[in-house]
Amino acid sequence: MARLVAVCRDGEEEFPFERRQIPLYIDDTLTMVMEFPDNVLNLDGHQNNGAQLKQFIQRHGMLKQQDLSIAMVVTSREVLSALSQLVPCVGCRRSVERLFSQLVESGNPALEPLTVGPKGVLSVTRSCMTDAKKLYTLFYVHGSKLNDMIDAIPKSKK
Repeated sequence: MARLVAVCRDGEEEFPFERRQIPLYIDDTLTMVMEFPDNVLNLDGHQNNGAQLKQFIQRHGMLKQQDLSIAMVVTSREVLSALSQLVPCVGCRRSVERLFSQLVESGNPALEPLTVGPKGVLSVTRSCMTDAKKLYTLFYVHGSKLNDMIDAIPKSKK
């Protein structure tokens, strides 16, 4: 899970961002630095369903590289549409939208293996796309954890 590693105030020296770090701009005078762990796609540290993994690898092998490339692209419009349906909290949704637009503008690679292009296209790195175990970890291990997190957000009736 991501963690806060620094808080920078206006007038301080420029923060030396590392590979898996991203700035979160709070206001004109305050920026927080969030860091993602390097072991995101390490399948060894997670519980997995061996039969499901084997089936995923088999089906992944049947796809052509071109089909994978097309399937792994999501436009910014699709991302924002999915956000409005999945995240009931308006403040949470706006924070994610703001983070997404900052990633589009900056091109920061901190979310690797996810990449955000300058036109707002969300995709997966080629190295992840071609490695079935990494893709399985991204979709089935981390995807289910993130879905559980979203489901845990209280739903307001207003």
